[in-house]
Amino acid sequence: MHSPTPCFPAWHAQLAPMGTRVAQTANRLRSYTLCQLEEHFGSCLPRALFPKAASHTNSRDRLYTRWRTFWSLLWQGFNPKAPGREVVRQIQALFELHDGPSISEEDGAYCRAKARLPVSEFPKALTATAQAADPGAPPPGFASKPPDQGRRWHHTHLE
Repeated sequence: MHSPTPCFPAWHAQLAPMGTRVAQTANRLRSYTLCQLEEHFGSCLPRALFPKAASHTNSRDRLYTRWRTFWSLLWQGFNPKAPGREVVRQIQALFELHDGPSISEEDGAYCRAKARLPVSEFPKALTATAQAADPGAPPPGFASKPPDQGRRWHHTHLE
């Protein structure tokens, strides 16, 4: 028998009703530009999550702000085969659209900006996105019914 959740067979009852929606959504997100990704999901995160520092590291006015670097890193996460230079091209396109400054094609500045991102903020970002998604989630217990309640479903459908 083929299981679409071979590492987590106990989750099958919860994940099976989603069908291919998760994969379809992931593919859609991969097709977003950096600008589209931030535009679509920017309201899920408080801007204060990645602020400009008052002094020292990250206090200068930079092209690669913490906010922009976070979204660039997220875009690269959805496109794991994209090198840093592709991220820089996305940022160049963003600046071109908004009459921003011209930036170098090299990816060194982006890589340094990624290294400066505070890792401690990522769990906060995850929490903020979960809170933003909660209102649209189905009620508790919605997908936890055994598959044979409500409609007939058998493991033979997976073979």
